[in-house]
Amino acid sequence: MSIDDASVPRRPLGGGWGVVAALIVQAVCVSLAFALGAAGGWAWSWMLFLAVPAVNVVVYGMGSRRTP
Repeated sequence: MSIDDASVPRRPLGGGWGVVAALIVQAVCVSLAFALGAAGGWAWSWMLFLAVPAVNVVVYGMGSRRTP
């Protein structure tokens, strides 16, 4: 079995701390988006939602490592 085999599970970047960081960023971004939107900034608050998939790509995608 090669290390590039798709059946080998991937480990998130940073392990447990990476998962916690991703969850915190999600909660903060969603809270800020609604707070800014309620203050009249709906036109720009949606851009905070772009941080959620960006962090997830780094933690779970590009930065993740294969476990042997």
